[in-house]
Amino acid sequence: SRKIIRNEINEILVTFGGEDVMNLSPRIALLLLSKQIGRKINVIVGAAYSKSTIKKLKTINNIHLLYDLNQEQMKDVMISADIAISAGGQTIYELAKMGVPSIIIATANNQERNIEEWINTGIINKEKMYVNGDLESRLLTNIDNIQKRNIRQKISLEAQTIMRRNGVKNIVKKMYEYT
Repeated sequence: SRKIIRNEINEILVTFGGEDVMNLSPRIALLLLSKQIGRKINVIVGAAYSKSTIKKLKTINNIHLLYDLNQEQMKDVMISADIAISAGGQTIYELAKMGVPSIIIATANNQERNIEEWINTGIINKEKMYVNGDLESRLLTNIDNIQKRNIRQKISLEAQTIMRRNGVKNIVKKMYEYT
């Protein structure tokens, strides 16, 4: 299905997998709200999120917390997102398949190679982003880099093309990396 690219970034998906060990979801949601980026911020709350992270997320007004999504619901949330901010795990493949322009943050060492490969395709942020240092300013720069509709349109189409062309091959390659 072809993704609709809006003129402006209205809806943002924030997802850090099943467990947000670095407590990034609240940090990023607060940053987006403080800079008035996006009108709707959807935060996927993974099954292994800590109680303290969930408690902090619940105190933030104007974000939508999404729990226990099934495959269809997750697909719908991804398709409706103008951009995603995600960890560098397997979700990158799902976001690419849906054509969601994404900003990826390395949250674990085993994500390094995965992120490098996606950077080489040119469809995610041009640099590896880590949690340390000036994450907020680098995140804002990366969002600014994909503000324009034509850039997001190009990224979306390229991501879907890559997944159509190499989807099964990529999945098999990943499986062998873990064996």
